[in-house]
Amino acid sequence: QMISEKVERKGLKLELAIDENLPSVMNGDEVRVRQIIMNLLSNAVKYTKEGKIKLSVREMAKNEKKSFVKDDSGRTALLYISVSDTGQGIKPSDREHLFESFTRIDELKNKNIEGTGLGLAITKHLVQLMYGEIAVTSTYGVGSCFIVKLPQEIVDARPIGQVNLLEGTEKKINVGFDDIFKAPGARLLVVDDVPSNLVVVTSLLKYTQMDIDTASSGDEAIDLCRKKAYHVILLDHMMPGRDGIETLRILKKDRDGQNHRTPVIMLSANAMAGAGEKYMMEGFDDYLSKPITAKRLEEKLLKYIPEHMVNLPEKNRSGSAGQNVVVQPAQEGALIDIPTAMKYCGDDMEILKAVAGAFLEDDRREELLGLLEKGDMQAYSIVIHGIKSASKSIGASTVSERARELEMLAKEGDVDTVRAKHGDFVKLYEQLFEEIRNL
Repeated sequence: QMISEKVERKGLKLELAIDENLPSVMNGDEVRVRQIIMNLLSNAVKYTKEGKIKLSVREMAKNEKKSFVKDDSGRTALLYISVSDTGQGIKPSDREHLFESFTRIDELKNKNIEGTGLGLAITKHLVQLMYGEIAVTSTYGVGSCFIVKLPQEIVDARPIGQVNLLEGTEKKINVGFDDIFKAPGARLLVVDDVPSNLVVVTSLLKYTQMDIDTASSGDEAIDLCRKKAYHVILLDHMMPGRDGIETLRILKKDRDGQNHRTPVIMLSANAMAGAGEKYMMEGFDDYLSKPITAKRLEEKLLKYIPEHMVNLPEKNRSGSAGQNVVVQPAQEGALIDIPTAMKYCGDDMEILKAVAGAFLEDDRREELLGLLEKGDMQAYSIVIHGIKSASKSIGASTVSERARELEMLAKEGDVDTVRAKHGDFVKLYEQLFEEIRNL
C-alpha cells in the first residue's frame, strides 16, 4: 500500500504474486522483514521509468530448503521473496559492488537519484543477520530481479489463502473530496503535543461518528492504549519526552496489550524525501505529512478502519462546510492567508475558528525563552517544531518558515545563531497572535 502511491505517480504498474500456500502465521522480526521488502521495492521504483514492478512471495520446496537450513522438525519456512522491475538494469561490471556500503552504481546516469547503494548494503546486512541470502539477476537496459531467501519459524501452517491487498486498497480509498464516510463504533486515538493540531484532526472528522480520543504525550498515549483497544492510532513524531518512534516501540513490544497490532500512522511536519520509507522501516503502517487536509486524512483512515464498520459515502457535509463564506481581502503585510487556512480546515469556517482559538491558547513564548536561556537546543527544536506545524495549519506560512529555520539551527546546536534570530521571530509570533485576535 505504501509503495503503490509512488508507483502510480510514475505511471508504472504494481503486481503482487503471493502464494496461497504460505503458512498463515510465522514468527520473525516483522519490522526488519518489512524494511527489507520496502528497500527493494523503493529501489525498483527509483530505477524504473516505465513498465512494472512485481513483488512475489512463496515458500521454497523441501528439497530447496534442505540445502539451505537444517530443520528436522519441519517448523521452518524458507521464504523466497523476489522484487523484479523493467528498469534500466545493472551492468555486469557493477554487480559485484552492488551491496557495498555507499557504492553509487552508474554514477553519471543516476546523479539525480537519491540513496543509491546504501539501502542495498543495509538490506544485505539485515538479511544476513536473519540467516538469509540475497542475490540479483539483471540485464542492462531490460530490468533487474532481487531475490531474498529468508528462514522463518512456522507458528500456524494453515495456508494463508488468497491475498488481494491492492484490490482492497483501491476499493476502500476511492472517495471524492466532497464525500464523507461514517464509521460509528470505530475507535481512533490521536496523539500530538500541539493543541491546535489535535483540534484540526478531531474537527475534520467530526461528521464521521467515530469514537475519537486524544493524547498530548507519548506517555499519555501508552496509558490510554493499556485501557482501550483502538482500530487506528495517529501518532505525532516530534514530542517532548517520548517521541512518536519511542512510543510506537513500547506499544509494539507490549504483546499482552490491546494495541500491539493496531495500525499506527505517523504524523509529521517533516515532509522530506524518503520520510515515508523511514517511518515504515521504524514499524509504522503509514505516514501523513502536516498540515493535514480532509481528503488525505480520510483516504488514510479508510485503508485501516475495518471495512464492515464504514458507510460510504454521504454527499455534502453538514455544518458550515460548503456554505458561502465572505472572506475579506488580506491587508498588506498580513501573516495569515485565509484561503490556505480554509484548505487545511476542510473549507469549514467553524473549524478554522476552533483551530485559531487553540493556537491563541497555546502561547509558547515563555517556554521558548526559558529553553534558550538554558541553552537546551534539543527541547527548543521540539517546541519550535510544534509552532512550525501549527502556524502552517492556519495559513501563516511566513511564521512557519521562520520557525523551520530556527528548528534546523537548534538541531545543529547553533545556540549563538538561534539567540540572534530568536527576538525577531518572537516579534513575528506576537504579530500573528494580534492578527488572529483581530480576525
